[in-house]
Amino acid sequence: MKDLILSCFELKKEDLKDLTYIQYQGKNIYLGKEQKWEISPSGKTIYVVQYDKGEEIGRKGFRISSCIFVSELID
Repeated sequence: MKDLILSCFELKKEDLKDLTYIQYQGKNIYLGKEQKWEISPSGKTIYVVQYDKGEEIGRKGFRISSCIFVSELID
């Protein structure tokens, strides 16, 4: 596998489909089971949103200006 940086410090909603993980304060953050990425209406925060049976049960936000956005490519 090869990592490809999609963006640093900014991200558009259409880029979410290509996003594998975010790097925040030196840690790689991947989605778990029944989780999705979401961007706030202001475009300043990216959220990991947790669902249970289709209903949102929690979210954790990260400032987009503090993140690196990465896609993993299989070679």
